[in-house]
Amino acid sequence: MTSAKSRWGGLTQAFGGGELAGDCLVRFIYLDESGVGSIEREPVFVVAGVIVHADRQWKEIEDRLAVLADRHVPKAHRPDFVFHATELFSGGGTFDRQSWSKESRWAILEDILKIPSEMGLPVVWAATARRPMVVLADMGNRLKRGVTLDPLEMAHSLSVMACAHEAHGWMEEHAEIDELAQIVAEDTTQRRAAIKKMFNEIRSDQFRNEYVSFFPQDADRGKPLQRIVNSVQFSEKRESAPLQLADACAFAIRRYLSHAQGSAHFFDLLKPQLTRKVTRDIAKTNEDFYAPPWQEQSS
Repeated sequence: MTSAKSRWGGLTQAFGGGELAGDCLVRFIYLDESGVGSIEREPVFVVAGVIVHADRQWKEIEDRLAVLADRHVPKAHRPDFVFHATELFSGGGTFDRQSWSKESRWAILEDILKIPSEMGLPVVWAATARRPMVVLADMGNRLKRGVTLDPLEMAHSLSVMACAHEAHGWMEEHAEIDELAQIVAEDTTQRRAAIKKMFNEIRSDQFRNEYVSFFPQDADRGKPLQRIVNSVQFSEKRESAPLQLADACAFAIRRYLSHAQGSAHFFDLLKPQLTRKVTRDIAKTNEDFYAPPWQEQSS
């Protein structure tokens, strides 16, 4: 494989450190999250999104969402309009309940969630049950390591890391040998600072070494991802149609994993494109996976 050092002056590394295994940046991994509300209503945190070929697929996604907007959104609301899955499902923003029936709103959400299957877009996802993170954060903070652990930040970091590994695995198996990918996240003042902090932590040797020491059964997560560029690109959802698609994916998967009523209908639209099988009892999976090593080190 060709290193990207010569192309970018040695400044670009693989996600997690080391050299890149390619020199052709043609794919983007658009990620969004869902599950930041109350832990009672949203017990699962999800990071999900789509892997998009910039030359072959990006414009079509934009065109498809533009057609939906032209068909359903009043002209007065079109400037800077963005599809939000929560608004479509629950009613809000442009799609308020008084003006839009549930059936009309849900039909639009269905059309958005059909796009990955219709275009053959891989859907990557990762989820973390939030309650185990509360316990783990408390255990970690008792160790007085000089860092205060936040349960939601932990869930976000673990989910992004797992999602990046899923995307890397897909790149290794399906992409051309010289192809690279870059992660794209939503650009807002609050989110940019938090996401940059999170990615810096995930990429650090300290984070990876500590992760492997706590969870030796998951040592592969400590390895660099040589098909993913070690930087995050930020974009606003109104300028990036694939981020609007990622928003819908994360929303549908999170509701399904939370056992929300009627969630299977929307989830099934994404199911054919998921890069890995969904284990619906994510809370039990997390408790079995994460708890024992922490308990051993905190005892």
